[in-house]
Amino acid sequence: MTHSVSTIPAANTALKSTARPRCLRREKPPTQPITSRRERILALAEKHRYVPVARVSDTLLIHHPVIGCIIPGTRNMGNASLLDALVERGVKVKKYELTVTDIGNLAIDLVDAATIVIGTPTVHFGPHPAVYSATHLANALRPKLKYAAIIGSYGWGTKAVEQISGLIPNLKAEVLGTVMCKGKPRAEDLAALDALADAIAEKHRAL
Repeated sequence: MTHSVSTIPAANTALKSTARPRCLRREKPPTQPITSRRERILALAEKHRYVPVARVSDTLLIHHPVIGCIIPGTRNMGNASLLDALVERGVKVKKYELTVTDIGNLAIDLVDAATIVIGTPTVHFGPHPAVYSATHLANALRPKLKYAAIIGSYGWGTKAVEQISGLIPNLKAEVLGTVMCKGKPRAEDLAALDALADAIAEKHRAL
């Protein structure tokens, strides 16, 4: 009788794979740039860096119009006084009321402005929080501002000018003046705003 001989399975002699785990493989660097608009982006960067100052002419007036009825002067100073005075002197002005301002539009206009006028009522001896935020943004963006001014109002006392000045160390702008009035602007306050408008207009004519 013929007996079948069972075959004993051979020992597993397969070599372990020498391939590296995927996490250890060196991937080839991409052969295509991330963006095909490299030249345009670099050109815009160069323009922003080296644009002649003479091509910058806008004045930005950013302010919080009023807080309650205690300090009603900022709206009058910004709207009816300084804004009109600048326009009469041929200065192109863009006004931003921070209660309704799109912060993106403000950032865009900050890039090419020559002068910024910051107007604020006094809240707890300092600037209004909305003005604080916008001023901090201007400092972070480091625009090519040449001149700056601060106007505002207060009820009992204020340190708004000192606090705003401390918020903009990155702005290498010449401060043309500050006008802070107690309550509603009086004749001497309006005269100071006219003098500030004269100073801004004179500086812009020289750009």
